[in-house]
Amino acid sequence: MEKDLISIIVPIYNVQKYLVRCLESIRNQTYTTLEVLCIDDGSTDGSGLLADDYADLDSRFKVFHTKNRGVSAARNFGLDNISGEYVAFIDADDFVCNEYIERLYEVSQEKKVLHVISLPFDSEDGVVDKSIKNNSNKKVTVLSIKREFDYTKPYAYGTVWGGIVHKSLVNDIRFISEIYVGEDELFYAQLLKKNETIAILEEKLYIYMIYKESASKGTYDERKKTNVLAWKMIEEKFNDYPRVFRNRLKARCCVTYLEELKKMLISNYKDKAWHALLLKNVRRTLKYLLISSYSKKCKMSAIFYCLFPKLFEMIYIKRFD
Repeated sequence: MEKDLISIIVPIYNVQKYLVRCLESIRNQTYTTLEVLCIDDGSTDGSGLLADDYADLDSRFKVFHTKNRGVSAARNFGLDNISGEYVAFIDADDFVCNEYIERLYEVSQEKKVLHVISLPFDSEDGVVDKSIKNNSNKKVTVLSIKREFDYTKPYAYGTVWGGIVHKSLVNDIRFISEIYVGEDELFYAQLLKKNETIAILEEKLYIYMIYKESASKGTYDERKKTNVLAWKMIEEKFNDYPRVFRNRLKARCCVTYLEELKKMLISNYKDKAWHALLLKNVRRTLKYLLISSYSKKCKMSAIFYCLFPKLFEMIYIKRFD
């Protein structure tokens, strides 16, 4: 039986140090019916030339050189040029196990679902320990999005990497270029809204590398604020969903707003109006956090912040002095 073509979109920007590992992991996939769209987003470090080498080496690789417009624009460019029945996103500084695409595709066919995600294996600053080789949990759970999907659970990390999606779900949605942090989560929410079920593969086959210089970490600035905007848009997107779904989502938002404040404090970012807005949003969603499955420590932290914001700031900042 002929297998479906799967399109893999790899946005590339100044990742020469990591790119070979990523592209090699894709080239070595046991599922071979692939097209790999490498979108060079105006790299200046030779990353684009490395991608060209892979296109010369393997006809499944296609390289597009564009002006630097950001990861959302690069992914959108890829979406505009896919030929596959399914699409997967892989970040150029991450990599995947050899069976990654094959396992996701198998689940999509066996469970007859349009969206399959696997849990990520998080690795700090390029270190991959031996535990990744002992990853044997192949459990698959299919959830009704409206009735069973829970935004407070680990599987709801909300990134576009880590899964495959049928082309019918992405034919009319795109990333919002003005959202610099939180763009993944917003796109993911749009996928959920268009679909009825999602399959969760607990096998950890995507290795997410956490670097100090990553876009979601580091110094807090104006661009980082768009994460809050993204989550407020996600809240609004599901206003017509069942109450249980909305309550879990609002609990997740409360945690997100609190984490945003912590990032702001660590970076010593001064903006009274923004701080007041974050406090307002944590207070607005606190009651949903308190009835959620989040830990007692998480709940106590949010309560303490809402009651004593100034004291919370002082204590939290001292931890990082």
